[in-house]
Amino acid sequence: MKIILKEEPRLLKMKKYSTIDFTFIYPIKYQRKYFFYLDFITNLITNSSYDYKDENNFKKAKDKNLIIRYNTRVRRYRNELYFEINCCFPNPKIVKDFNLQEAFKFIMRSILNPNIKNNAFSKKQFLRELEYFKSYYSDLNSDIDEIIYQDFLKIVNKDLYKKYNKLANLKLLDKIDSIDLFNYYKKNILLNSPLIYVYGNISKKDIDDLLKPYFVYQVKPRIFLKDYFDFQKPRKEVIYLEKKYPRQNNTLYLSYYISNMQKEELIYLMFLGDILNLPIGVEPLFNRIRIKNNLVYDIHSSINIFYGIITITTSFENSKKNLILKIIQEEINKLQSLKNIQRYQKKVIKMIKDNVIYKKDSKYYLYNLLINKDIGICYSEEEILNYYQSLDLIKFIDFVKRLKLNTIYYAKGEEKNENKN
Repeated sequence: MKIILKEEPRLLKMKKYSTIDFTFIYPIKYQRKYFFYLDFITNLITNSSYDYKDENNFKKAKDKNLIIRYNTRVRRYRNELYFEINCCFPNPKIVKDFNLQEAFKFIMRSILNPNIKNNAFSKKQFLRELEYFKSYYSDLNSDIDEIIYQDFLKIVNKDLYKKYNKLANLKLLDKIDSIDLFNYYKKNILLNSPLIYVYGNISKKDIDDLLKPYFVYQVKPRIFLKDYFDFQKPRKEVIYLEKKYPRQNNTLYLSYYISNMQKEELIYLMFLGDILNLPIGVEPLFNRIRIKNNLVYDIHSSINIFYGIITITTSFENSKKNLILKIIQEEINKLQSLKNIQRYQKKVIKMIKDNVIYKKDSKYYLYNLLINKDIGICYSEEEILNYYQSLDLIKFIDFVKRLKLNTIYYAKGEEKNENKN
């Protein structure tokens, strides 16, 4: 049975490259009870197949077919999952004696004919993967840095933590069985219509010839709702929590939300994130707290654009927590100054211009941009640059004024002889 393709494959033709990449993207609705299923599937389909049940034989066949890369990844944006299968081949016009049809057939048979018996994935391999995941997450759960970070996430937003965090859902590992796993695979991969992207020096006719044995075109373009955003509302009061941990240094986590955040303000959130992540010596927090005052080992910022959460993390050995908090707030307040924002705008624009030059040299920049734009998750560097150059700085300052500190989590290390602030 052939799989229905609802979209024509997207080709990014690059004549100068000596490889050909195929990416199959399967849109899947997120359901918490299937939290770990795609992790299992990744290892099961990329290391064996019905034709090559033994993993050593599978690898030998993959090498014989000159397959450069065969891997998967999972993206999640709120309740939308995208399961990507990526494979890379030599260009048969350059590599003599390479048979692209046979190599592509090997990949497709591993996807469409996995190592299945009695409508279940190989029990031996399934149980091995189950033990691997349990061991991996057990080790992760005993790592002190991971423990601290997980404790912080629970406080920032308990509902998001329970719904989307792997370590919060480890009990679900015990509910997976190889039959349910194959049923999930059948529904979401074998009976699902993928988006297909191709990158390299190959013609549309050659692509169609490769796909013809496995797919049939019934083109009915899908519209992705792209409901990826779930901006969180600030608490009425800041939560401060302090907890001791058995280690020497201290870690301070701060989370901020934007009150009444709107999707149309994403570019302001991104601009704020770029200010906080300017290069060392320019970025306001690191420059003042680390370089000028030498109060911390490190300080960095991250922004989750889908939930509108800004996180500042810093590690330090001394007990000058209150001074660090004071300086961070002072630097955040300085972002309400037009003079300061004009200065940072120039620095950020230079950084983005440098990124444009650098990324254009990357083989996969345009390819990944094509995919990301189709599923609606990003701007190009050029678009960001245009937005930043014409940014309404007064509106941005009003946006920063709505930045609300939500959580302060102080992971305190063991006491040492030191002068307390």
